[in-house]
Amino acid sequence: MPHLKLLAIPIGAALLAGCYDRNAIDDRANARIDAVRSEQAHRFVYAACPADGSSDGSCGLILVHASTDAFRDKFREKKCASRTDADCEALYQRTLDAWIQQRYYAADWEGVARTCDANPGRCDDLRAYEIMLARSHNVRIQNELVHAENEIESTRRREQEEAAARALGSVVQVADLLSGPHPRRCRRYPGLFGPSELR
Repeated sequence: MPHLKLLAIPIGAALLAGCYDRNAIDDRANARIDAVRSEQAHRFVYAACPADGSSDGSCGLILVHASTDAFRDKFREKKCASRTDADCEALYQRTLDAWIQQRYYAADWEGVARTCDANPGRCDDLRAYEIMLARSHNVRIQNELVHAENEIESTRRREQEEAAARALGSVVQVADLLSGPHPRRCRRYPGLFGPSELR
């Protein structure tokens, strides 16, 4: 019985070490998932801004806002003082293109263009067109998030399997050491010039 108690102590320690490894692996994986989600959250865009008026530049529809008379008048006043109407309009269009390309950098622009070609009426409305861009952008960001989380979970499973194998190996090794030397199995072989020998 004392021998069994001595055996249980190091085996228990090995199992606890395995549990510690698993907890540490979970903590690392969860921290990585939180970091990825936090990073990706800032990349999503929204058609409407919060009711409290706060905005980090990722909400609201650029084309709808920029097409208002008030915005166009202010743009003309600030950017087109020494330009012709044609030059001002060209600058306005380039500015809008740059803004929406910067905002919806992850969108499938070719896919949206194909949708517009197939259904021209859907893109005549600036609001509907920009919402398509926003949805396309967000789908890609979401897919990247899912891929990143799947990679983290795959790493978590692999590390846990490795930790479990190490813990099991430690238990087997400790049990083997504490159980004492294995008895030698002897066989009797006939002697060549005398009685049989034990080997």
